[in-house]
Amino acid sequence: MVLGFFIIFFCMAFVLPTVRVYRANGVVPITFKNSESAHDLIGSYMKLLFVLIFISALSYEFFKFTEFFNHEHTTLAGWILMILSLIFMCAAQVQMKDSWRIGIDDKQVTELRTHGIFSFTRNPIFAATIVALSGNFLVYSTALNLMILVLGIVLVTIQIRLEEEHLYKIHKEKYADYKNKVQRRLFF
Repeated sequence: MVLGFFIIFFCMAFVLPTVRVYRANGVVPITFKNSESAHDLIGSYMKLLFVLIFISALSYEFFKFTEFFNHEHTTLAGWILMILSLIFMCAAQVQMKDSWRIGIDDKQVTELRTHGIFSFTRNPIFAATIVALSGNFLVYSTALNLMILVLGIVLVTIQIRLEEEHLYKIHKEKYADYKNKVQRRLFF
């Protein structure tokens, strides 16, 4: 079941928005290249993180691992977090409209989104991702899922800081004002 969730999450978080933005304006919203920049290195590690998530989820279908804890309440809480993260992420995707990108787009200036979910957190899609990984750890509390959660938090934190620098360069005072009003928040 976790594998199915992450397939749906991946499609809703990346595949459908990529198709939507491309159809709307002909822009491929995937901005990672194969350079040695910090941005592209983080992109490579994010790909590795997604591979680990799928390996972890797939392995539950076939193997039984030792968990740190396994209780119906933590499992239920994990599923609730995962489902809420999917709903929250989909709402953020809709509100981003054509501004959505995977990574930093240094070729096009996108509109700064500050309303709706973006008035609560500057990073709703990243927040949803961290909440999904937290829920995944509660559902299957293995060492691998703990490593995935920690790696996810580190990578998201670095990517956010890179994106914030980029947004300030593009939007200047408008972004500075937004940053002063709305916190980074990675959890609901």
